[in-house]
Amino acid sequence: KKKTEIVTNEVVIFREKETADVIPKRSEKKSLASANDVFDPKDPNIKQEILMLVTDYLKEEGYQSSVIVLQDEANMKTREATDLNGLVLRINRRILEGEWSEVDKLLGEITRTADHRSFREICLHLSYETAKQQYLELINRQELTKAFQWLKKRLKPLQGSCGHPKEFSDLCYLLTCTSVNEAESFKEWGGVNFSREKLTGMFDNLLRTSQRGRAILPSNQQQQHQHQQHHPPSAPNPGRLVRLLKQAVLYQLEHSSSSTSSDAKHSSKRSVTLLSDVTSYALPSTLKHTLQGHHMDVKSVVFLGTAGDFFASGSSDKTIRVWHTGTGKCKSTLAGHTSKIWTLACDSQGRTLLSGGANGRVRIWNTETSKCVEDHTFHSSPVYSVDINKPGTHYASAGYDSRIRTVDLASSKVTVELKGHTALISSVVFNNTGNLIVSGSRDCSVKFWDASSGSCVRTIGGSLGEVTSVSLSQDECYVLSSSKDNSIRLWDLRMGHMACVKKYTGHQNTWKNFIKSCFGPNDEMVVSGSEDGHVYMWDRESASIIQKQPAHGSSIVYCTRWNAARYTLLSSSHDGSVKAW
Repeated sequence: KKKTEIVTNEVVIFREKETADVIPKRSEKKSLASANDVFDPKDPNIKQEILMLVTDYLKEEGYQSSVIVLQDEANMKTREATDLNGLVLRINRRILEGEWSEVDKLLGEITRTADHRSFREICLHLSYETAKQQYLELINRQELTKAFQWLKKRLKPLQGSCGHPKEFSDLCYLLTCTSVNEAESFKEWGGVNFSREKLTGMFDNLLRTSQRGRAILPSNQQQQHQHQQHHPPSAPNPGRLVRLLKQAVLYQLEHSSSSTSSDAKHSSKRSVTLLSDVTSYALPSTLKHTLQGHHMDVKSVVFLGTAGDFFASGSSDKTIRVWHTGTGKCKSTLAGHTSKIWTLACDSQGRTLLSGGANGRVRIWNTETSKCVEDHTFHSSPVYSVDINKPGTHYASAGYDSRIRTVDLASSKVTVELKGHTALISSVVFNNTGNLIVSGSRDCSVKFWDASSGSCVRTIGGSLGEVTSVSLSQDECYVLSSSKDNSIRLWDLRMGHMACVKKYTGHQNTWKNFIKSCFGPNDEMVVSGSEDGHVYMWDRESASIIQKQPAHGSSIVYCTRWNAARYTLLSSSHDGSVKAW
């Protein structure tokens, strides 16, 4: 083994390379666009080799009983394939000889062994084609009485397997004709011998394209080619399956997008799962826009919908500004609040914007018209956090009064009031389905609420410090909580006791500010503002700082927001600016 460095204009990945491994170069990427360009997964020899690789791995890991079961099942399928292939050959021979009673008998054997619905349908269609051939031969010999009886007893029950609706009508019409070619559907009928040969080809093709036959009935030409060109090894090299998987992972890492060498080095060290494609992320470290227009600090920013084409910023200057993400230009300014704006939220479509102010008001805005459509006063003290559920039917608001209220947007009425926190609530968020609310409070707890009943279903307490924000991962397996003890904690919701699995430190969050954190690209990164004016980025798994971005000088960074569709990170600051990265 030797350490190899791969350098491109975007990524540097250090990896261990085995001499036997062959990793495609970037220039070869185009040629690998289609998996069938490499090998055909339906090829029986490839299927056999895959089984051999799996068997070899099971042997190496000591699963001897599983190896025996796998080999027995493979042998059974091989015998079944041989039997079926032999049956088809015998049927074709009997068709060419016109021994129709034998054809019907053999076709019945295939139908009785069919264990897939699609394969049974294929067998019914073949039965229809066989009966049709016999009927056409009776018409050709002008044995019209026998043909009528055959039509009534054999073809009529199989009418559902007829390929074209008009065909059965033409079959009936033939009883009045002197030649098969007089009917529209059979103008091209080429006589007995030609039609029999065509029927044998139909047997081969239909069986080979069925779900079952496709895997076990290679054509004679394919069999000859495979015999000449491909000779499966008696046994794979030891560890071959694991080496192939390593090559696949390395290839994906090499061709995934990253922006800095430090990022790439980090990406190669991340834990890898074989259950999904390996991806690395580009650190949002390049400044796209610095957006200025507010006259005071900007406490909150939010993307308008999942598309992220626009975003809004809320400031202590009592205004909301809507910005174009791509150009950085201000689209509109929303005025109406009579106090500082603490929080913003938007629905997934980007049409409804919510804002919470220091005077306890929650205002609802139509983003298309830039007009305030509702002004709710369900709180008598500052509203520090609002969130709207994914369906866009309800919102939750919370603040200094330590209460969470859910409001029906259609009726503008409070549906549930959630009580349990003993101090101001800094953050609330819905889960994807809208049946769960997560909240963080100055009382040093994170609570989970049933959105319908308002009951608290779980509380995380202990030495958290005053909680300044909470957020959910996209898969809802994790919750991030930021606290005023200079830390961010990651909670695994899949564990019964909701354990803290990671702790992220290095930033500053101790003063009276609400510093907010969020998940970054692919939920594999944690991003947060800081009182020292930097935006911090941690790797979720290792909890190590992968970037400390000097974002707003020495001004406090209050809020960070990530949008995957636009691959853009927003940061808002005490200096009155918003930056897009």
